[in-house]
Amino acid sequence: MEVITNPSSRYDAAGAGGILNIVLKKEKRDGLNGQASTTAGTGGKYNTSLELNYRYGKFNAFGSYDFWRDRRRVTGLLDQTTTTLDTIL
Repeated sequence: MEVITNPSSRYDAAGAGGILNIVLKKEKRDGLNGQASTTAGTGGKYNTSLELNYRYGKFNAFGSYDFWRDRRRVTGLLDQTTTTLDTIL
């Protein structure tokens, strides 16, 4: 943050209040980062997930994987697979 109490003619110095110049910087670091997690419960319930992000200059790639298992005693069968592909350019 920069406070200009006596602005030059470039900023129309007729004002008596001054100027606040707020500069926001986004720090961009190249490299690989991610997160991995595992959860377990009783009765054969568990979950695992992995998220990875790779940045190099203006290139950024992100991917994630989740696996969930919940075994229950029921009369019937359910086999479910969900696949998602999402690309943002």
